[in-house]
Amino acid sequence: MGHSYGGDLFIEGVSVDSRHVKANDLFFALPGEQTDGHAYLQAAKEAGAIAAVVLNSYEGDSFGLELIRSHDVLDSLQKLAKTYLAQMGVTVIGITGSIGKTTTKEFLATMLSQKYSIAASTGNRNSQIGLPLTILNDIDENVEVLILEMAMDLPLQIANLVKIAPPMIALVTYVTLVHVCNFGSLEKIAKAKAEIFSSDKTEAAFYHLESDYGKQLSRNCKCRSITFSLSAKEADLTLEGCCLTSIFASGELAPLNVYGTHHRHNLLAAVAIAQYMGLSIEEINLGIANLTLPERRGQLIDIEGIFFVNDAYNATESSVKAALDALLTLNTKGKRFAVLSDMRELGQFSKECHRQVALHALRCVDEIFCYGEEVKHIVDIWQEAKRPITWCQNSSEVATLLKRIIKPSDVVLLKGSRSMQTWKVLDDFKQKI
Repeated sequence: MGHSYGGDLFIEGVSVDSRHVKANDLFFALPGEQTDGHAYLQAAKEAGAIAAVVLNSYEGDSFGLELIRSHDVLDSLQKLAKTYLAQMGVTVIGITGSIGKTTTKEFLATMLSQKYSIAASTGNRNSQIGLPLTILNDIDENVEVLILEMAMDLPLQIANLVKIAPPMIALVTYVTLVHVCNFGSLEKIAKAKAEIFSSDKTEAAFYHLESDYGKQLSRNCKCRSITFSLSAKEADLTLEGCCLTSIFASGELAPLNVYGTHHRHNLLAAVAIAQYMGLSIEEINLGIANLTLPERRGQLIDIEGIFFVNDAYNATESSVKAALDALLTLNTKGKRFAVLSDMRELGQFSKECHRQVALHALRCVDEIFCYGEEVKHIVDIWQEAKRPITWCQNSSEVATLLKRIIKPSDVVLLKGSRSMQTWKVLDDFKQKI
């Protein structure tokens, strides 16, 4: 970051977690439901912080920190990020959507790095706290393009992120049932996602034409709309095999050598923005050759001839179905297994979403192991069909049972909501070898 404050005070970075504080950081003491950053001022100081933003009401020790008082610590973090970003003059690309945000961001960053100096959101820094941290810690004077994920749990959260970082280019990857318990309907989710198009500074809005809510997304656009699709020929960009038909420049794309055909949607979204940013087909193909999937989003792992598909970062009905379909593309002589845990935050839609996944899985896998509460709806469907399914207590029990029955050439899909930590099945399995 590198920012002067109050004369001799020079801040090199910011942090909200004392465990991540570095030398010369500014520490934001965020109040929280479970913990309070004010209780970690001493730890922040010992880790190298030189100043802290605290509430006006804080009356405790400074521990040698320069205290900057605020009526709202989070608001101060966000305003600092907004001010800093405005001073840097970088091109901002904002990406949101129910699924595919991170993969599309990684694909796009790899492509654009052929032409520009890039910075992008890391990890889960896509929230009301994470996005400002990305801006303040990851941008320097060399960055030309900043790619930001924008996530939400509630209405108006993306609108607030857009105020902090108005995107010149905005993208909605796909709209589906995620966090629906906070919205009540898919229509309301689409409306909230469309907040990314709300800035007067946005000059191009990209969205998936195959989405049922494409028209709703477009209604929120104050700028040029650009659509992409793998099937709708009327879209501005379409992709059939490796043949790209585009309003910018058509041509032959390099093969996408990552697991999962559903990632072609993410590829096309990234290609659309890359072309808008002036990349040629040749430059895009150089980027495609280096594309990799983010952690736990379809990683193929070979353990003594058994293939695990670690796709356990998160789960929705559509993403689980896509992961199940992808198993059918693997050339294997063995059986196909799925380890499924709960899809969370689906509210009134949970039963039907789990049942639809169960019905879809009937033609994709030979056997299911599952754990959680909501997976009982999957169990019901498979028991009715007289297909092998085991409802386990936890990931460790799943790993124990898998160890007994799976053989070389078998394939095991791991899929579930992030809070279910389905990837632990793989960790537990490795320990049992």
